[in-house]
Amino acid sequence: GSLALLTSPGRTDGSGSLIVRNNVFDGVRGFDGLRFGNLDLWTDRFSFVNNTVQVSPDARFGSTTSIVETFPAPTSPDLVVIAGNIFVGQAGFQSGDQFVFDSTDRDGSGAALDIDYNLFFDFDGTFQRGSSTTGTNNVTGLDPLLTGLLLELGAGSPAIDASATPAQYADIPGVDFDGTARPQGAGFDIGAHERE
Repeated sequence: GSLALLTSPGRTDGSGSLIVRNNVFDGVRGFDGLRFGNLDLWTDRFSFVNNTVQVSPDARFGSTTSIVETFPAPTSPDLVVIAGNIFVGQAGFQSGDQFVFDSTDRDGSGAALDIDYNLFFDFDGTFQRGSSTTGTNNVTGLDPLLTGLLLELGAGSPAIDASATPAQYADIPGVDFDGTARPQGAGFDIGAHERE
């Protein structure tokens, strides 16, 4: 399957939050990523935490395709939290313009999102069109060593013990995709699975 297209509810009455966590998305293709609009109308945060996302080679994965798009960019960095996720791409596929994030506000400039404790592997680039991150704990360029149909962490994965904790981000889950308690080792693992 592929990631669903998601947009903000555009609520302005004190509601409008969304938490997506502990999911495995395998076979993501071009234009099947996450796209969030009307973020300037949100009144509560959106959290995408502890998910595992793997891109599938596909003829439709075309130029300058991003997995996560936000438009316009949020006015506050902590409005959109993307933490503890694994993103695996297919660098160099077709045009070689495959990015993880694309965030552009109405005047064309980028914005800093709260993106930290994620693992990015095999993408041509992480950010495009001015996007940046406030985080300093992202892992870039290391193979997460995913195994099996559910993309679990293999032995020696750099995602082990490298994720954020609920003390750092309130929406980090205390259990994983399978219901296993987090953490199992010295720290929380990045992605949907906690290695036992």
